[in-house]
Amino acid sequence: MKSYKLHKNFRKFLLNESTNTEGLCLYHKGEGTNYQRIIIYKPIPDEAIKMNRQYLDTVIIGAITFDNTKNVVGEPCIPETFQVSTVFTHKDYEGQGFQKLLMDCAFYALGKENKGLTSDQFTGTKHRAERAWVKIEKSSEYEKQQTRAGNDQFDYSDATPDPDDDCNMPMKFPSVMHSFKKKNTSDGKAQYDTMKTNHKTFVNKLGRNKGAFENMLKNRSAEDFRVRFRGL
Repeated sequence: MKSYKLHKNFRKFLLNESTNTEGLCLYHKGEGTNYQRIIIYKPIPDEAIKMNRQYLDTVIIGAITFDNTKNVVGEPCIPETFQVSTVFTHKDYEGQGFQKLLMDCAFYALGKENKGLTSDQFTGTKHRAERAWVKIEKSSEYEKQQTRAGNDQFDYSDATPDPDDDCNMPMKFPSVMHSFKKKNTSDGKAQYDTMKTNHKTFVNKLGRNKGAFENMLKNRSAEDFRVRFRGL
């Protein structure tokens, strides 16, 4: 049974099949700002809410944070561009397409504002996430953002007179040197909108505990990332 599950998940990854998001929720913190966080989680049933179990029993499936490069590295990196600072999936949900879904949601959220997305230009990218960027760079589903002068590659050494392509060389060699936009964000939009509506419905049941719950999601997703990749 276990080998069949692994085979099924690997096939889903290869074929880019849609991730099962039925009943899941999405919390988008900082929407429209220079620092944003998207969290996908599995809500608890109504019976558990009555016992105030939302802080203990809610399962965070994965999260992604993305920041404006101007704020993080002090350079435009082909404005406006956001870098993926953290992304993770809960170990029990690996191989089910949630990392790609988180990326799709980020591309959709930024695409609404005509902004691009790139890899971590401050510290560099973890190996697992690096593979996703290699795939994005090779895919025809994405396009490279350009400066007004027509440059589409980050300039780490003032090689061009164009100030808009200037970027900061991360501590580790960057996964990609471009700012990407997804050409068609309809899949990400559909799942993003549905899960975001589910979140609104769920937190409305919490009443005055809504703020505390959303704060818990933020703090726990940050801690889950640190624990997940400690020592890597």
